[in-house]
Amino acid sequence: MKLYYCREKEDKTMRLIFIRHPKTEANEKRLVYGRTDALYSTVGEATIPVIVEALHKIHIDEIYASPLTRTRLLAERIAGDHAVAKEDIRMDDRILEMNFGRFENMTIAQLEETYPEEYHAYLQDFNGYQVPEGESYHQLNQRVGDFLEEIYRRHEKEGTTEQTIVVVAHSMVIHAALSHLLHLDLNDVWHIKIEPGSLVDLDWRCDFAMLQQLTGSLNVREILQP
Repeated sequence: MKLYYCREKEDKTMRLIFIRHPKTEANEKRLVYGRTDALYSTVGEATIPVIVEALHKIHIDEIYASPLTRTRLLAERIAGDHAVAKEDIRMDDRILEMNFGRFENMTIAQLEETYPEEYHAYLQDFNGYQVPEGESYHQLNQRVGDFLEEIYRRHEKEGTTEQTIVVVAHSMVIHAALSHLLHLDLNDVWHIKIEPGSLVDLDWRCDFAMLQQLTGSLNVREILQP
């Protein structure tokens, strides 16, 4: 889906910085999870100051976040470092991680044993298959597109598109956003690795965005557990 966000002759550029939440206990257990409110692992907890410091000198106009604990807590720490009240963080359900329904909190081995037919169907049609009691990646992609269009139109209407906006979200949400912003096929975005703690920095004007920097993970390789 190609989206057109702004009026003709719009020349202001919005800076978007997506941040994937730090590593969680569920990540370390290699669980399939999305809506489960997983908590940070020791490594993930230790990386929060590193992420906050990476943004310290950047002027931030607005912060959006998924309402899950692993994204909300990081957004609150970033907000505190920029004298932004917690109440001013814009929580948005459209940037929640994918709902994996019956697959939630299971390892791949458990899925293959418990839901072999459903898991095989999911692998065969990753984008289109709707997980039982969950959603499909196409559905997630649609809500992320709606989120992007709304925030651009709102800032454009207010005459404030020349801003820096931070979005604290999840892997599949950020990949979907890159599909929209960089006009990539959903199957192609997985060539871009976004580990826990990664920062994705883009400039965005109208229906054209440019990837400026991808700081891939601030935690996984550098910070060791005590």
